[in-house]
Amino acid sequence: MKKISIRFFAMVTMLLCASTMAFAAVDWSKYDFIGDGAGGGKYSNKYKVETVEGLNVVNIQHPGFAEEDGIYMTLPAGISECSVASAIQGAGIVVYLSAFTAQETEVTIKYAPANEVTFHVYYADGGAAKKENVVLNEAAYASSGTAFLGNDGNAGTRWESAATDDQWWLCKMAEESEFNTVQIVWEGAYAKSFKLEVSNDSTTWTEIANIQDQTLAGFPYTQTITVGDQKAKYLRFVGVERATGYGYSFWELRAFVKKEQVLTTVELKAEADIVKVGEGLKLTTTTKDQDGENMDVEVTYTVSPVEAGTVENGVFTAAQFGNVTITATSGEKSASVNVFCYTGENVALSTNIDNDNKVIAQSEIGQGTNAFFAVDGNDGSVWQGSATNGTADTDEARTYDSWFVLDLGAKYDINLVSIKFEGACSQEYHLDFSADNADWKVAYNYVGNKGINGHTDLLYGDKLANTTTVRYVRFFSTKAATQYGMKIFEMCVMGVKSIESGVENAAVEMPSVVKMIENGQLIIVRDGVRYSAQGQVIK
Repeated sequence: MKKISIRFFAMVTMLLCASTMAFAAVDWSKYDFIGDGAGGGKYSNKYKVETVEGLNVVNIQHPGFAEEDGIYMTLPAGISECSVASAIQGAGIVVYLSAFTAQETEVTIKYAPANEVTFHVYYADGGAAKKENVVLNEAAYASSGTAFLGNDGNAGTRWESAATDDQWWLCKMAEESEFNTVQIVWEGAYAKSFKLEVSNDSTTWTEIANIQDQTLAGFPYTQTITVGDQKAKYLRFVGVERATGYGYSFWELRAFVKKEQVLTTVELKAEADIVKVGEGLKLTTTTKDQDGENMDVEVTYTVSPVEAGTVENGVFTAAQFGNVTITATSGEKSASVNVFCYTGENVALSTNIDNDNKVIAQSEIGQGTNAFFAVDGNDGSVWQGSATNGTADTDEARTYDSWFVLDLGAKYDINLVSIKFEGACSQEYHLDFSADNADWKVAYNYVGNKGINGHTDLLYGDKLANTTTVRYVRFFSTKAATQYGMKIFEMCVMGVKSIESGVENAAVEMPSVVKMIENGQLIIVRDGVRYSAQGQVIK
C-alpha cells in the first residue's frame, strides 16, 4: 500500500486506501491533466484523475503543510466515519492525497453507511511515460494577442496575433522536455511561411523547421510537423508571411514524442458511384496509423475484373461496361469500392421545346410545367407534375398520377437512368420501358418515405429490368412525398443502339433529326433545315 498523506476539514469519517495492485488498464487519452498553472507554482499538471460519479477533483495543489503535490478533491456528502490504515481518525469531506510515486495508482474511499468510490490516478512523473503534450498549460508568451490560449488544451480558444508578418509565439517549459513532433491546429488565418525554433536559455536559438509557401484548406486544419529528436526548454513559433490579411491564429500548438507509426487502416473513396467508359474517376485513398493520424505509405491498386479499367495517379479509367471493384492495398491492409461503368449517350436529351422535344405525352399540366424541363439538360429548370389534390399533408392529397412519355426515336439498350428530384419528390413511382408504346414493362419500382428529400436516384445494373430494345420511356408517379407536388430537375437515360434491331432502326426508326458539332456548337438538321440548339434557323 502506497504512503498517503491526508488533511481533513469538517467533522466526518472515512476509510481511505490506495494501492498499485493489478487492475484493468485505463485509457488515459480520455482524461486531461489537472491544474491551471496559477498561484506561483502552487498548482501542478502532473496528474490525471479518472472521472467518477460523486468525485469532484478540484485541482492539484502543493500547499504549505504538504511535502509533495497532491490531489485536492471533494467527496460525496454524508460521510460519518473515517479511518486510514484502520488507525487514524479525522474529520472532513475534503481530502488531500499526496506522495503518489507510481505511474498509476488505484484509490478506494469507503464511507458510511456502506458506500465506496474507486478511481485511478495517473502520475506523469511516476514512470517512463511523461506528459504527452509537453507544452500543454506551460508558460506562454507572444509578440501580441493572448498567448496562453494557444496551449491551454481547449479547442475552443485560440491565439490570434496582430495583423503583421513579424509575429511570434513562445512556450517556456518548466524543464527540458523531449519531443520530435510539433502539431499546429490552424484557424483560417494560417501562416503561409513560418519557422520553429528551440532553445535552452532563450538566447541561442536553433531552427528545427522552416515551412515556406504552403497552401492549406479545410479549417480547422491540423498540421503535423516532424522536427527530429529535440530536448529543449523553449519552443518558439516565428511567423514569416501570413496567408491572409489577418494575423496568425491557431487553436492549439502541441509538442510531443510521436511513436513509431503502425498502419492500421486503409480508406478508399471514389468521387462518384458511376463513370462512363473511357472517362476517368478520381479516387481518394487515406492511410492511418494506430492514433488515427495520416500515414505516408505506398499503395497499390487492383481492378476486378482486370480488363474493366486501370488506375494511374489516383484516377480510375473505365474500359468496359458493367460493375467493377477497385481495391487499394498497403501491406496487409486494404479497402475496396464498387463502381458501375456505363456506355452510350443521354438519349432522352431534348435540346429545344419546339424542334427537338422527345416528350410525346404527359399528364395534365395544370399548375405544373411542361415535362420538357425534365429532359432539357438544364439542372436549373424543373418539371412540376400535375397539381396536388389539396393543400393538406394527407395520403389522399398526395395520391394522384403525374407522368410523361419519351420517344427516343430509335431502339436502344438502356444501361443507366438518373432522376434528380427537387425537395418535393415522389414517394411512389415506377419507370417503364416499351418498344412500341403499347406493351409496357416495368424497369424499376420505387416505394419510399414521405417528406422533403431532394436527391438523385441512380438506376443501373440489378436496379433496372427489361433494358433491351427500348424506344419509349415512361416516368409515372402515383404518390407525392409532400403536399407541394412532385418535381424533377432532370432525368437522363443512357443507352446505345440495340444491335439486334439495328436493321429496323436504320430502315424505319432512325430519327429525321440529325445532330452534329460544328465549331464547338451543336447543330440540329431537321428535314434539310439547319437549327441552332435554341431552335433558330441557321442560313
